[in-house]
Amino acid sequence: MDTINKRIIKIIEKERMNYSTFSEVIGVSSQSIKNICIGKNNPSYEVIKAVIEKFPHYDPLWFTIGIGEMNREDSGKEKELVQILKRENDILLKNNESLLKNNERLWDMVDTLGKKAEANKWTRVVKLDFLPVKQIA
Repeated sequence: MDTINKRIIKIIEKERMNYSTFSEVIGVSSQSIKNICIGKNNPSYEVIKAVIEKFPHYDPLWFTIGIGEMNREDSGKEKELVQILKRENDILLKNNESLLKNNERLWDMVDTLGKKAEANKWTRVVKLDFLPVKQIA
């Protein structure tokens, strides 16, 4: 099984680069890349992350642990799934907006009902205080 160091060499070769060019692309010193390629050092997290970000057409699972194929395949199923998820996300966003509007309307109704209830209590109290007293004969 290849080491990650050998997989970096494969990427450099496939991209038709040298250590210097590859190191510039991923933002690491060329000496670091040379040391990784000759097996003196293992790549750091930053190097691994940079390779995955700068070369997205290589399968990250293959690159990091050597499982699967070197090239990432964009299958039709993945594209279809992305489209479905985008549509569902749009639906959820619209439903969320609708729920927020309904929530605002309900709170407005509660406020209105609360004000009416307070007004009715006050009116009753006022009416009771000022009702003429009926004398019983």
